[in-house]
Amino acid sequence: MVKRANAVEDGRYEPPVLNSTRINPSVDIDLLFAPKRKHVSGETGDIFKKLDYAAIKQSVKNIVMTNFGEKPFNTEFGGNIRGLLFENADPDYLEDLEALIASNIELSEPRARNVIVEIDQTYVDRNYLAVRVNFAVVHTLENISLETTIARIR
Repeated sequence: MVKRANAVEDGRYEPPVLNSTRINPSVDIDLLFAPKRKHVSGETGDIFKKLDYAAIKQSVKNIVMTNFGEKPFNTEFGGNIRGLLFENADPDYLEDLEALIASNIELSEPRARNVIVEIDQTYVDRNYLAVRVNFAVVHTLENISLETTIARIR
């Protein structure tokens, strides 16, 4: 029988003191699908991946940029901003839109909390919106800011 230091068998077992919990890193594929390159022979076929805060930021941007009904079997996923670009935009409407986007991010992305969405009202008449999303990452003290513009192409 093998005895280990601080094992239950030798009677010197003390439960570990945890100062913090282990957090699994956030990993996602890069949606640009840019191939990695070898130094000599060209492309490897592998794609880059997003880690930690970049993965969460990419996920939040995907939620904001997705219209309702674009994700199969989940018709309420997304921010639905592009579907609302030609609506009459008054300050009350934009406040409701900010609240809708913030609640959809909190529902769809469990790693983002304390979401604050701000829409710049100066570009509404030109049929595009400048959106800023500020959020805190769960289990960390990091605050992340994401800025994007959404425009009608047709």
